[in-house]
Amino acid sequence: FEDLGEIEKIYTRGAGLYQVAFITYKDATSIDYFKEQWSYHINKDIVRVLPLLLSKEEREKRKQFSLRLSGLHYQTSGYDLKEVMTQCKGKTCFIPAVMIRGKYQRCRYAYIHFSSRDDLVAARQMNIEFKKGNAGTRQLYWSKEEDRICNICGNPTHMAKDCTNKDINKSHSKRFVSGADNWKNLKKSYADAAKSKQKPRNSSKSNNNIPSGSRDQGRARSNHDNDDDDSEDFNNHPMFLKFKEQIINTIRKVEDKLLNMESLISDTGKQIGEVVTAQQALKCDKAHPVPISKKKKNQQSDNNTEVKAKRRCKSDSESSEDEDELAN
Repeated sequence: FEDLGEIEKIYTRGAGLYQVAFITYKDATSIDYFKEQWSYHINKDIVRVLPLLLSKEEREKRKQFSLRLSGLHYQTSGYDLKEVMTQCKGKTCFIPAVMIRGKYQRCRYAYIHFSSRDDLVAARQMNIEFKKGNAGTRQLYWSKEEDRICNICGNPTHMAKDCTNKDINKSHSKRFVSGADNWKNLKKSYADAAKSKQKPRNSSKSNNNIPSGSRDQGRARSNHDNDDDDSEDFNNHPMFLKFKEQIINTIRKVEDKLLNMESLISDTGKQIGEVVTAQQALKCDKAHPVPISKKKKNQQSDNNTEVKAKRRCKSDSESSEDEDELAN
């Protein structure tokens, strides 16, 4: 929009997929472009522009004459329909989007608005073919916005259950293989494997035609070769001995680590046992607390017994002294 003039301020309103932008130009002549043009290209999309200076009747006129164009390719944008818009004299193009598997995807139909009923009628009589990129040419269909159309090909003359062109939206690069075709291919692969196994059997049958003398000679040669191979003691080879030593050292290291782990586990088990015992003792003290009064009584009784014992000892000592004096 900056190409049309200097923008004084701009702000957007709305959330989600669609938003409305309010643009204010410093020069009033900057919006003269939108008196004849009802839309504007932004990247690969076409946005509808409605000047606020228009009267209510002029605004309603821009929404009055519209048709639905169905049968588009997957993910068709407004920029892709630029030639179609020129051909049918369309003023605006709106391609709705729906949420599919957590993502917004464009529908395979568009709403085209016209400036007059004559342009609408003329466009509806046109046979429009549409091609996008490397995809094949498609036949597009006109219909009213409230008409029901086929969800597969977009034709308003039938529904999806009666559609005879159900493969139109499938990618030609990704060929669908049914379960029956997979089973046939699997059976073929088994047959090929069986044939390959039969070939060495046929060769063994051909060997049966060789004279017995030559076969015995071949066996003797093979046995002689095996004896020569066995004569070399592989166990005494330096490389094998080195490899064997490395394996033994590795096994010893693993055993040492296992022993250390066992000792650590036993020590940890003892510590856990001590902690559990201490916790149980604390629980017992909390579950069966000794009252303070009882503790005081026990202390007083202990003190009384000590005093009594001291008195007894004193009386015993005094009695013994009296006995000594009498004896003397």
